[in-house]
Amino acid sequence: MYLRKLELFGFKTFADRTEIEFGSGITAIVGPNGSGKSNIADAIRWVLGEQSARTLRGNRMEDVIFAGTDARKSLSLCEVTLVLDNSEATLPLDFSEVSVSRRVVRSGEAEYLINKTPCRMRDIHELFMGTGIGVDSFALIGQGEIDLILSADPRDRRLILEETAGVSKYRFRKREALKKLEQTGQNLVRVQDILTEVEARIGPLFEQKEKALRFLHATRELRELEVQLLSVEWDKTKVRHEEYKGKVLALEAEIQKQKETNLALEKDRDALKGMESSRQAEWNQAQEEVADCRVAQEREVLADAQLAKDEEMGRERIRTLDQEIADLELRAQDLARAVAEEEDSLAVVGSEMQALAQGQKTLAEENRDRMKELADITEIIEARKSTYDEAREERASLETRLDHIKVQEQDLLARLARVEVDSDSLDEETADIQQRTAEGKAELEDLWRRIQDAKERSQQLTRSRREKGELRKSVVSQWEALHYDLKEKKSRRAILSDLDQQQEGYNEGVRAILKKGAEFGGILGTLGDLLHVPEPFERPIEIALGHYVQSIVLKEGEAARDAIQYLRQKKAGRATFLPLNHMRPPDPRLSDDLREAPGFRGLAADFVTCDPRCREIVESLLSAVAVFDDLPAAISASRKAPAGDRRMYVTLEGDLLTPDGAVTGGEGRTQRKSLLGRKRILDTLKAEIQKMEEELLLVLQSKTDLETEVNLLDEEFRRVAQDLTDAQLKEREITSRCRHLEEREERLKRDKNRTLEEIARCKEELCSAQDSRTKAQMRLEKLNIWLGSEETRGDETGQDLAERRAALTEIQKRETEVQVSLAALKEKCESTTRRLSALKEDGAALVEQGKARGLILAESRDSLAKAIKERAESGVRLNRLKLELAACMERGDTLSETRKTIAAESEQIEKSLAEIRSRLEELLSAREAWKIKETEASARIAELSDRLEREFGLSFDQSGKSLKENETAGASRRVRQLRQEIQELGPVNLSAVSDYEKLDDRHRFLTSQCRDLQESLDALREIISDIDETTRKQFGQTFEQVRERFGQMFCRLFGGGRADLRLSDPQDLLETGVEIAACPPGKRMQNLNLLSGGEKALTAIAFLMALLSVRPSPFCVLDEIDAPLDDANVERYIQILKEFSLHSQFILITHNRRSMEEAEVLYGATMEEAGVSRLLSVRLADAKALAGSQP
Repeated sequence: MYLRKLELFGFKTFADRTEIEFGSGITAIVGPNGSGKSNIADAIRWVLGEQSARTLRGNRMEDVIFAGTDARKSLSLCEVTLVLDNSEATLPLDFSEVSVSRRVVRSGEAEYLINKTPCRMRDIHELFMGTGIGVDSFALIGQGEIDLILSADPRDRRLILEETAGVSKYRFRKREALKKLEQTGQNLVRVQDILTEVEARIGPLFEQKEKALRFLHATRELRELEVQLLSVEWDKTKVRHEEYKGKVLALEAEIQKQKETNLALEKDRDALKGMESSRQAEWNQAQEEVADCRVAQEREVLADAQLAKDEEMGRERIRTLDQEIADLELRAQDLARAVAEEEDSLAVVGSEMQALAQGQKTLAEENRDRMKELADITEIIEARKSTYDEAREERASLETRLDHIKVQEQDLLARLARVEVDSDSLDEETADIQQRTAEGKAELEDLWRRIQDAKERSQQLTRSRREKGELRKSVVSQWEALHYDLKEKKSRRAILSDLDQQQEGYNEGVRAILKKGAEFGGILGTLGDLLHVPEPFERPIEIALGHYVQSIVLKEGEAARDAIQYLRQKKAGRATFLPLNHMRPPDPRLSDDLREAPGFRGLAADFVTCDPRCREIVESLLSAVAVFDDLPAAISASRKAPAGDRRMYVTLEGDLLTPDGAVTGGEGRTQRKSLLGRKRILDTLKAEIQKMEEELLLVLQSKTDLETEVNLLDEEFRRVAQDLTDAQLKEREITSRCRHLEEREERLKRDKNRTLEEIARCKEELCSAQDSRTKAQMRLEKLNIWLGSEETRGDETGQDLAERRAALTEIQKRETEVQVSLAALKEKCESTTRRLSALKEDGAALVEQGKARGLILAESRDSLAKAIKERAESGVRLNRLKLELAACMERGDTLSETRKTIAAESEQIEKSLAEIRSRLEELLSAREAWKIKETEASARIAELSDRLEREFGLSFDQSGKSLKENETAGASRRVRQLRQEIQELGPVNLSAVSDYEKLDDRHRFLTSQCRDLQESLDALREIISDIDETTRKQFGQTFEQVRERFGQMFCRLFGGGRADLRLSDPQDLLETGVEIAACPPGKRMQNLNLLSGGEKALTAIAFLMALLSVRPSPFCVLDEIDAPLDDANVERYIQILKEFSLHSQFILITHNRRSMEEAEVLYGATMEEAGVSRLLSVRLADAKALAGSQP
């Protein structure tokens, strides 16, 4: 790899686009101080990623942009491109040529590019890592930096050695690995915290999940049983449907048979119609053929007439062509006579030309004699004239100089006036800029106030946003809690409603009668459904009613008889009926002394509200039931009751004392659900759900309002942030503008000073021009006097010369006349020759025309013969068309008779089709009757399917196995049992299953993440360890190699002495510094700072060359490192450079002649225009070859 070329535009003093091409050996850049040589080295360092403006000899990075001159404006951007030859694939890019560019604009934006593709500065650094090229590389030695190698800190000197060892990329990778190690450790801590939180939640959620699974298993079994019960009914209906369908299919078969017969007859009819159409088409075709024959016959007659006409025209054309050929032969004879006359004239002209040529020769000899005499006289005159012309030239020069001086005086006066005007303009512009600067500063103060207000408002909005956000979180939590409670209550209400609709808890007989209630009439419902009891008294009253709570209330007793008969026939169970017209009057009310008994709450009938029609039943069953607080109070009251008392005593806890003294009480494992409380709970749940929905709407409205407020705050925050950003941008813009105005004011002041200097210079030049004008006028007067006398002598000599010239002119005139006559004859000869050629060409053309007319005549005769033949053929065709016309007319008559026969057969088939259609109508009526029955069965099947689809989301094909006839009753009992179990489970969090799975997945994921992060930490530590080991190994090996080469190079450059490299901490190869020890010949080992400037330079050069010998850099830029060296040391330095140039490319910025001599390509930096650098190049080998070729 080597540096192919460098492109600069707008970089420091390189205002114009400049391209520098480098050879593979040594390239030298020379020029006076301040011409921009070192800017080339700065450009290379800058494009490789240098970020320090001071290293580039500036204060800010914008200082590298061309700042302008008196004659040029400043540029707004600069760009540098480095083009490298990568044919050996040194760089890890699949390109044979790699370009690296850096661009910066005055506003501060920067851009990096690799092969014209935008990239990061880091990408450029990584690209050159390990190649020996980089910002901190030993390959770039700037002006005055050679001593820094010796005076640098040992740790800084180590960086140079690391670049040589190729471990800088490992140090970069280690920094990246340490950064990742820190980030991974932080991530591991965060994941462990989250994992702890997840483990605390997973236990309770597991219990909820198990409860939900029991609920799901029960509901799934309940669903399967209900589906199977529906399948039994569906199968029975399906059998009936298949029977009806068989009837319909039999009729459809008969109908199909009739249709086939009908279709066959229709096909015959259609065939006859087709034949009829075919015969009609044939007849039509025959008629068309007749018409076509007649048209063809007429066309043939017309064609015959046209052929006769063509035949006559062909004969006329042959006669015309014969006449034209005869005319052409006459014209050819005339042309032959003209050719003979022109040839005679040409012979006469040739004789005259020979006579004139002889006279021209005599005159030419006389002309030469006269001219020799005239030349002698002219030579004398020319000598005198030369002196005269020199005097005239001096006079003209003086006159021109006077004119120039006058113009110069006028220019100076105009320039003086212009400069004075410019001075006034500068004063005005300075005042304007000062005013604009003051306005900008006032605007800045206003912007600072706006920025402060915006920051305060932004902080206020942030606080409000945080407060609203916390309030919104509270409202969202409230909404989620309400939503969860509402979901639970709706689920409970749905279960209870389903149990109520299914009459769950009632006996089998009661459910059977209620299901068929419409068939018996007069059923009001069960007694439990018709009563309304306060919650505290539900249990005692239900205990008191006993089995009567499931009794069916009827309007009349006859309905009870029919219902019992139905239960007996169907064996559907037993039921108790309470006809309103059969109830006996109620027992007498309790005596007042019982009302005063301790713990007495009242009569059971008093706690019941119901339909007035059922009041007698309630009084009959409950008027003799007393309700007490507890069992002791009830027992005490029963003991005080009179003999023969038939009343019952019941407690709030459900204990019962019967009139015969029996006491019933206790509690089961599973609490029995109250039939009386079911409707109350449903009504309570309905009211609670309605209330919760209203609360949920209010909370949702609050949530929406808060979100709206938060959005408004966010929008205002964005607006304030945008205003703040705009104000800050405008602040930077105005600050930049004020800075530019101040800079412009400084430049104007400098321009003002230059203008005043220009005014003084103009006045001085004006005085000098006036002195020069006076001296020139005096010299001009002397020359005019001498030229006057010389002109008088020249007139006499000129008269003699004129007489001789007149005689010569006469001879030349006669010679010219002869030449003119000779030329005229020559022209006449050429004209005659041209006419002769034209006549010959015309003759040839006539011959060709004759041949062409002959060919046309032959073609015309062939065409005439062809026309005669075609006319004969036309007559034959005309006779054939007459015969074809007669045949077509006879065929049309035959086809007309056939059409009439086919029409009669079609009429007979139509009669048969009418009889078959009548039979089809009878069969279709019968099929419709059976199809109605089939539709009714199908409707029932669809109803069952719809219910299965609506309630269970299944079709009967997906319902699984069906129940047998003897399994139906057991399945019904299991359904009731499952509903009871579901009710006992209470509220169930169905989302717990998915929540637990998600939380469990998250737990596993976080556990895996912890494991992966721990493995990443181990892997990163291992990588860092490997990098350290590689760094130690390569640094140690390279150090020993450089140490050995440094000693050799030192001895070679100094002609003796010794030098050594030492490690400041040999035990720590990762951080140790590198120290240099040097001992020039004849001196003791001493501090490097005590060495002379030349000795320091040679030591640094020895160290640099030792580095290059161990790891050659593709190219090396050395800026005036030979400046401190004397001639002998320069010679040794140059010899080493020549050796190293075989492997590395050297770019020298130098003033040393010896360094220039060894360069293969030499670039000269100049400033033809002040402040703008320009390069001139020369290849020394080509220059030497050119110099050697000169004589």
